[in-house]
Amino acid sequence: MTPSLKAVHTRAPKVVTIAELEADPHGVFKRHRGSGPFIQRDDGVYLAIRASEVNSLLNDELASQVEPEVTQVHGITKGALFNFCNNAMLTSTGAKYCAWRATLVRTFTFSMIDGLRPCVRSYANEIIDQHQAKNRMELLTDYASLIPARTAAFVLGIPREDEPKFTSLFSKVARVFGYAVWPEEILSIEKAAQELNDYVGALIEFRRRNPRGDFLSEYVAAVDGKSELTSLEAVMQIVSVILAGSNATHTAMVIQTALLLKHRTQWNTLCEYPGLVPKAVVEALRFEPPIASACYLARDTIEIEGQTLPAGALVSLMTISVMRDEQIYPHPDRLDILRGQPRWHPILGGGVRGFLGEALAKIELEEGLLALITRLPDLHADGEQFQVKGHTGLRRISPLHLRWS
Repeated sequence: MTPSLKAVHTRAPKVVTIAELEADPHGVFKRHRGSGPFIQRDDGVYLAIRASEVNSLLNDELASQVEPEVTQVHGITKGALFNFCNNAMLTSTGAKYCAWRATLVRTFTFSMIDGLRPCVRSYANEIIDQHQAKNRMELLTDYASLIPARTAAFVLGIPREDEPKFTSLFSKVARVFGYAVWPEEILSIEKAAQELNDYVGALIEFRRRNPRGDFLSEYVAAVDGKSELTSLEAVMQIVSVILAGSNATHTAMVIQTALLLKHRTQWNTLCEYPGLVPKAVVEALRFEPPIASACYLARDTIEIEGQTLPAGALVSLMTISVMRDEQIYPHPDRLDILRGQPRWHPILGGGVRGFLGEALAKIELEEGLLALITRLPDLHADGEQFQVKGHTGLRRISPLHLRWS
């Protein structure tokens, strides 16, 4: 049931500081969910913190999504990164977005994505093979970041001998979507982006001349048929849909592993009953989501339970709070891989762009976890305590060093 948008009187939302939110996001949201649908950050941004209001804002189209202005954040005004961010579906809205999306979804189908599961499983096991004798690895660098990159290489039909180069370029360019990028890194990322764009562009042209019935061949046929995409736009759609979600995927893979190892009983249950892996993945995404929020603009003035959201206001829909809303999840601060999940679940950020990459991300998360519990059941965290930080956008994680006997 959606909340009433009528109010008898209005009151200002509670104001919280960014410092408070960074220090203890779960605690801040828990304290305020009972007092109203919104709180306001000290920089003026409204935060929607309850599931019912977030659901209403999305389903009733009371707010429109605002994509992060990646180029503005990093001061990028030209070049390969600029072209990428200004010619890609995942960083666009309106008519352009609809046209670009229509071409991609004709080939990037759910059945095609599900067919990638054996490939992802094989890659996860190959990576473990490379590290098993060492009895240790750093999960993000040595494992989690490689699985999305290798899967992308397979989707694009990249020759095996080119995979190391492609994986390196892919991982480097993906960093720009995390925002945790130093200014001095931009030049090297720009160079990698140019190389990646050139490589994918040449690959598209080669597949145009030599179709072979794979995803890329079908995509090229769709572009050359009913689509009005330019060559640049065609390249950007493929690169963006696979690239933009990779940070969230490998961040989630590290988080889910750390959570399960911390809650050892649940890790052991999973090792004994691997069929629970899909439930464990969804519960880890709920308990500590890799993406904390999505940014929207209020279309009109909205009044909910006496609180007013002005027209044009920037409102952040707080996935991190919604996933622990007591009205949806009993005992929300408890990790429980046997928990029943509601139908509405904004995994990996949700939104109109979410579904294209979400199915692929879930396969990568499930197969990545399955390989760990079956191959390395005695896995343990080694070193400093693992941390997840951040209350908005893509969250930040500390290294997760692992060992096994």
